[in-house]
Amino acid sequence: TDVVVGPRPTRTDAHVELFGTEEFVVVAAAGHSFAGLSAVPVRALTGEPFVHYDVAHGMAGWVDQLAARHDVVLDPVLRTRSQRTAAQLAGAGMGVTIVPVSALPPRPAGTVRRLRPAVKRDVVAIMAAPSDNLVQQFVADIHRRGLPGWTGAT
Repeated sequence: TDVVVGPRPTRTDAHVELFGTEEFVVVAAAGHSFAGLSAVPVRALTGEPFVHYDVAHGMAGWVDQLAARHDVVLDPVLRTRSQRTAAQLAGAGMGVTIVPVSALPPRPAGTVRRLRPAVKRDVVAIMAAPSDNLVQQFVADIHRRGLPGWTGAT
């Protein structure tokens, strides 16, 4: 692999270049009480049926740590290996979930709200050979275009 784009790794010997940050959001069904909020307090997740991630998925530990930092006890009703699937299941009413905006489909189903406090993570390029001409062009193009974002509540 010449270049990988994703969240900042915990450890790597490869060259890492920051593109920016992406926000995490809460996804719930259209009629959920979160639809009436401009942002969902992390503590509001307590007691909600939660579409969680498979324990082997990196997001599972990340979400559990976020919940613990806010004294939230999650109530997993099912687990998935896919962030996009978690968003789709939550939008369909299977529970609520937390996903990065990059996991949202172009027209997400249900309610999508920011977390309060806002939760973001770095998005980086990880390159084994940063001097490679094609890798440099690819990375420059992402810098020019910027990261896709989420523009607001649905």
